[in-house]
Amino acid sequence: MADAIVRPFHDYLGIEVIDPAKGMIRLPWRRELSNSRGQPHGGAVSAVLDMAMSVAGREALGDGSGVSTIQFSVHFLAPGEGDLMTQARCLRVGKTVVTIEGSVTDTQGTLVAQGLGSWRVIRRRG
Repeated sequence: MADAIVRPFHDYLGIEVIDPAKGMIRLPWRRELSNSRGQPHGGAVSAVLDMAMSVAGREALGDGSGVSTIQFSVHFLAPGEGDLMTQARCLRVGKTVVTIEGSVTDTQGTLVAQGLGSWRVIRRRG
């Protein structure tokens, strides 16, 4: 169990990692993550996008290192409906910074949001 990664916020949101190498994760729709119209709240959209991009960054490093968000921007393109799916890919993997882009779609395939950002590389100790 020493190698298990504890991700309390992932668990709280109900995130399901589908394909880490492609930054594919799923956020099941829940009322608690919705806005007043019953659609996924922008904060939930941003959170799942940040997580997907972080997953892609860690996978790209491939040596057990981690990443920590430096900054990222989100462009909201349409309201989402139902579950959210993400995809993310690294544009550049440097020694100290990883640049990543990602997108969020809903259950109808609508492009809900796109993001671009930078993540600090946190090298594994030992």
